[in-house]
Amino acid sequence: MKKSSATALDSRGIDDSRLIEEYHKLDFSILKEKLESPSPAERTAAARVLSNHKTDECALILSQALIRETKLYSKIAISESLGSLGIISLKYLLPLLGKIGTNQHKTVPEEKFRKKSFPLPRDIVSRTITKIGEDALAPLEEFIMSENDSAVSEALDAYGFILFYGGNKRDSSFLLRIYGKTQNLLIKWKIIRALESFADNETVNLLENILKDQTCIILHKEAERSLTQIRRIKEKKIFN
Repeated sequence: MKKSSATALDSRGIDDSRLIEEYHKLDFSILKEKLESPSPAERTAAARVLSNHKTDECALILSQALIRETKLYSKIAISESLGSLGIISLKYLLPLLGKIGTNQHKTVPEEKFRKKSFPLPRDIVSRTITKIGEDALAPLEEFIMSENDSAVSEALDAYGFILFYGGNKRDSSFLLRIYGKTQNLLIKWKIIRALESFADNETVNLLENILKDQTCIILHKEAERSLTQIRRIKEKKIFN
């Protein structure tokens, strides 16, 4: 690696294994201070080691660090540590959905997502919540029922992602109910995407009816994609 490339990575907080090993010897109070260091590498190391401290206070300071962090690798380390803390992080993360950065979807995209995988959430908080896994599903449902549209949109990304990769032990009734209540096109689009994990008749009927509805053509591509994914699920069950 060229020296300039290494310097660039250091400036973005790339993991330093020597530093991380050294920080394992530090107590919690010093790690808290290191999380606010001027050095991105030190912030990354502190974030990595703080994942060993599975407490509310640790989840709180990491979530606060996620708000202010600007360096890529330091932000990744903070996100991964929050995810590894599990469900104790969720109460600090949910209020931050849609509040960090500007990368979130604001309108329904015109292009079709063409991969078979479920899209990784664009919102850093939503992406962090996916790392918690299935324990986050019930609190996410409660949050989606009670919050404003922008936060709900990002929560649905995390919800759909966890469903897709977590073995999906839920049914589609919650998403179908939310779809029937909302008039927000972006939220409808996110729900259609999340419905690709279900192969029940109610889900298929809804998606087919969306394709017949000429007043919502903007939703057709995602409905087509979800139906394609559902057909794959059914085929997999037949051959297994």
